[in-house]
Amino acid sequence: MTRIIIALALGSVLAGCVGISTVSTTTSAPATAVAAGEVEFRLRPEAAAQSVHLTGDFADWNPTAIPMSDSDGDGTWTVTHTFTPGEYQYKFVVNGDQWVADPANPEQVDDNYGGHNSVLRVGAPPAP
Repeated sequence: MTRIIIALALGSVLAGCVGISTVSTTTSAPATAVAAGEVEFRLRPEAAAQSVHLTGDFADWNPTAIPMSDSDGDGTWTVTHTFTPGEYQYKFVVNGDQWVADPANPEQVDDNYGGHNSVLRVGAPPAP
């Protein structure tokens, strides 16, 4: 099973980003093209957030479908989601009303609302 971690830090305006990194724990593939399996998303807003959610076409763009958690209270929100092969568009929703494309992912498409969606391409799992 492949697990990839996407780590983000957002500035107080959500447009300025600091400390962005993408790390894969089992593959050297970039976050935009990963093997099928679990993908862990991490987000550390600079200002304290009350809630953070992951959403995308895989969740019917429901802004509360995939809640992220900050279980240890350190300000880093995480969630792991399992993907099958395919191409997905996604965003983060901070405090219920701030829709944010993944600034660590350079692959983006127009969201038809004046912004961008991040793109994640998931391929078949690697052969054993």
